[in-house]
Amino acid sequence: MTTSDTITRPAQWMSTGDGGAQAVHDLVLAYDPTRPFAAELRFVLDAGDPDAVLVWEVARDLLAQGSASWAGDGDVRVRVWTPLPALCVIELLDGITGRWGHFLARRVELTDFLQETYQLVPEGTEHVDIDAAVAALLTGGGS
Repeated sequence: MTTSDTITRPAQWMSTGDGGAQAVHDLVLAYDPTRPFAAELRFVLDAGDPDAVLVWEVARDLLAQGSASWAGDGDVRVRVWTPLPALCVIELLDGITGRWGHFLARRVELTDFLQETYQLVPEGTEHVDIDAAVAALLTGGGS
């Protein structure tokens, strides 16, 4: 597989903050088949600077399970929003501040994205080249 196989889909999520404040955030959902167990949530910090992103790496199966019911008990939690099941709640813990970010996402955007990833790398066929990963770490080429 090549980097051209990477799936990227733009999305907008709404955050809810203290006191009920809301904001809309642009982000990109990304999946690299060379890292088959993870998906990335790339929050766009500056639309004019493609490098200005905040990236959260999330287990693909956690997103899939959470978009169907609920999942996660660590620093990432995903669940269907009970008042409006067309939305999912994604909660991300900031390890520095200890505060949670709460986001609402369109459930269909998340499930369509995940379906594309499973078409590219079906569940149960994920494979990581351990030798290449160790070599990259030892030579400073790891991420």
